[in-house]
Amino acid sequence: MGQTKYGWPDKAQPSMPTIDNLEDTIEYLTDVPGVSCAIGLIGVGGMGKTAFLDRVERAATNFGLEVKRCTGRARERSFAYGGLEGLLDYDTVDEFETLTDDARFRFALRKVLRLFDGEDATEILLVDDAQWLDGPSLEVITAVAERSPGTLRLLVAHRPVFDDRQLAALDGVLARDRALLSLTPLSLAEITARASLLLGQTLEPSFLEVILSETGGVPALVDLLVRGWEADGIFKESTPLERQRPPAGVVQYVGTATAQFDRTARLTLVVLTLFPAADEHLLADVTELDPDGVAKAMETLRSAGFLRLEDDALLPIIRRSMRSFMRSSDLVPVHLRLAGALAKHGGSGRREAVAEHLASAGATGRLAAQAYTEAGDVVRARAPARALRWYDLAVKAGAEEIGVAARKAEACALLGDRLAAMHLADEVVANPDAPDRIRALAAYAGALGSLGMWKRSVAYYRTLSDITNEGSSALFSLHSIPGLVASGEFADAATTLQTAGERLPKPAFSVVEVARLTASGLVLSVDGDPGEGCHELLQAADLLETGQQVGVVPDVAHAFAATLSWHMGDNQLVERLVERVEKNSVGGATALVRMRLLYAWSLLRYGNWGRAAGVLEEVVGSNFALDARDKLMVAAVQVGLARRSKDRDRLLVATEDALNAILRQQCDLFTLDPVGEIVVAAVQLGMAHRVERLANDMFALLDLMDPPVVWGIWGEWHRVEMAVLQRNLPQVRRSAVLLEQATTDLKRLQCLAVAANAWGDVIEGTATLESVQKAVTALDRSGFSWEAARLAGDASVGMGEEGNRTLLATARELFRVLPSLEAVKDEDKDRAILSPREREIAAHLVQGMTYKQIGAQLYISPKTVEHHVASIRQKVGAGSRSEMLTMLRNMFSG
Repeated sequence: MGQTKYGWPDKAQPSMPTIDNLEDTIEYLTDVPGVSCAIGLIGVGGMGKTAFLDRVERAATNFGLEVKRCTGRARERSFAYGGLEGLLDYDTVDEFETLTDDARFRFALRKVLRLFDGEDATEILLVDDAQWLDGPSLEVITAVAERSPGTLRLLVAHRPVFDDRQLAALDGVLARDRALLSLTPLSLAEITARASLLLGQTLEPSFLEVILSETGGVPALVDLLVRGWEADGIFKESTPLERQRPPAGVVQYVGTATAQFDRTARLTLVVLTLFPAADEHLLADVTELDPDGVAKAMETLRSAGFLRLEDDALLPIIRRSMRSFMRSSDLVPVHLRLAGALAKHGGSGRREAVAEHLASAGATGRLAAQAYTEAGDVVRARAPARALRWYDLAVKAGAEEIGVAARKAEACALLGDRLAAMHLADEVVANPDAPDRIRALAAYAGALGSLGMWKRSVAYYRTLSDITNEGSSALFSLHSIPGLVASGEFADAATTLQTAGERLPKPAFSVVEVARLTASGLVLSVDGDPGEGCHELLQAADLLETGQQVGVVPDVAHAFAATLSWHMGDNQLVERLVERVEKNSVGGATALVRMRLLYAWSLLRYGNWGRAAGVLEEVVGSNFALDARDKLMVAAVQVGLARRSKDRDRLLVATEDALNAILRQQCDLFTLDPVGEIVVAAVQLGMAHRVERLANDMFALLDLMDPPVVWGIWGEWHRVEMAVLQRNLPQVRRSAVLLEQATTDLKRLQCLAVAANAWGDVIEGTATLESVQKAVTALDRSGFSWEAARLAGDASVGMGEEGNRTLLATARELFRVLPSLEAVKDEDKDRAILSPREREIAAHLVQGMTYKQIGAQLYISPKTVEHHVASIRQKVGAGSRSEMLTMLRNMFSG
């Protein structure tokens, strides 16, 4: 394909994304007059057609060329030849009005053609907004373009218009010699350059991305938005731009354009403002238009530049501007029609949208209450706070309190307020005529398990199993198994799993399969292969992420898998599971808080004290209402950090707080490790009498494990620690044997049995320097440097002069390289405050990556990236984005 003088491929449409790239067009039109030409320029509203015509006129005037101009006006389309009023030079209006239609046309055509003949002829004719020219004027312009008289150079600009034959005929003539030029939206790079010209400074990439998203790259909207937000000081604030009110200039622009639409286009715009996801069927129902009418209304909005070109979605800034001047009272009928249409065309995915529009219309009564209840049911698992709002609205609309109490109990449990959940469930259970009694009992049983009251939880689940049908009965039996395992009733758990499996429906629903895999994984962990058990728990976690949690359960599979993995020596899996819970919103805020506490404990257990302290501070600082089980984890981490700080006063305070926090807490299989940490600290401080009950519970659980199971490894290690403090040699020897049996298949943890035997030798007085050094090295290589340092220090006493000197040097060296809490850098503490995903995003931010680039790297949406960035800014206490980036660079500089 050949190239023209001005770089355009013959008969090909050039890419014209910005006005600045139309220089060839200006040069072509203002070149030395010789050959006439006709050019068409198409672009939606706000794309810059009029501004470009102004530039052409200025350039032509500078070259001494004669320019004429006419413009179509939407409100004058009924005025025949009104668009040519500035070109026609008839003597009187009366003279023109007396002519027939054909005579008027010939008269008008001759008048225009004569403008381009003779020595003083006009050389350039600019026609703007041709889509709004009256029919006769459009016919004249088309005839002039066909004839291309004398030196005429014609440039016609208009919006793309749906089903306008006259305009299509004109385009056909204009495209005769070269393709119509098309103005397309600004790219991110072009918005960057444009904003710099407008403001005299470069905006941050995140601001520019929001401007592109809000405006779709329409130049007029970009200019108004940038100028308006700059004038309002928005770019200096920390509030996300999407939450800012549209500038007054944008609102006025949208209002003026909307006033020129017909009624059907305005109504369609209102519907899209209230429900952006409306498709043609929904629009047809709400607007009462036929398919052609809907298509024409959409074409009007598209032509005005209100829709994103790639998918016809309403631009965010248009929607928000519309909302700023629409009156609520005028929208009630539209909300009601939308609710009806959504109920007709949508399934469960649109139930909340139906409720939203009914609520906006202030609807009450039985049907509205039912809609609000159904909306709460849809969002309860992923957004329990929203669900509570819907249930409250249902009551206000006329539903009985007792009718939604069980649902509210589930939502409260997912929010972490288990006491409120149990109170609501009690109200239902106490009323024999109340609906949802099974649901209330299930919520009560799940809440009991979450609180660590496993035996009572099991009792409730067994009651539910007895009073429900076969399928539900099997499900409730499966839910009882975590409680049986936690209480050490391993044989009962295995039997329950077998009998429940025989009654399960085939194929099972996802919620049943999640419960089965969770129960199976826990049973395998105590009566089989722990590795296979962890695999089953991870499968349950995978399945739970793809669906929705139904009802209240004692804990999510992720928490069981995380706890089992650190008992097996794999602390990295815990971090990945925390990320998955956060990313997929599994189990609500309750599950996320618990997972972060489990993560803090695994960090402490495997030597990363600084990050453990940061994660703990994040949880405590969130002001989330912690239950007794979570408070146990907080207390254990604080005691563990204090023990490792070598500060007796600090340990005394932390232990005292912990004893008060867990006064009535029960010890179970899943909390053996954190409970053991507190018990050891109390024994170390001479408070053994205050933890006697907890210690006995812990020993009783450990003694149930014959042979030892993986869950007892760290509990047995704590028994070694207590026995060492009390110089109880028989217990140290017995625990060493049990640890050796329990860690046979866990290479990383085999060092614990070696260390226990070495400690026994130290107490017995038979230890050698070689055997102690071997145990110390094994601990250190497995990541337990603090335990290694303690063994070396304890064994140095009574080892002889050389052994004493050597082991003390080893202990000092190990303590020296340990991450002392007091020496942790501020930036490490700040990094610890961030979640794993936030640290990942922060690292990309300091490299200068945009939200879109980060999203592509991490397989998440730019919007999700932006939410994480807002959270990062809040956590690090930055007042602005630039301050946040500076702080992040300091954090990640090492």
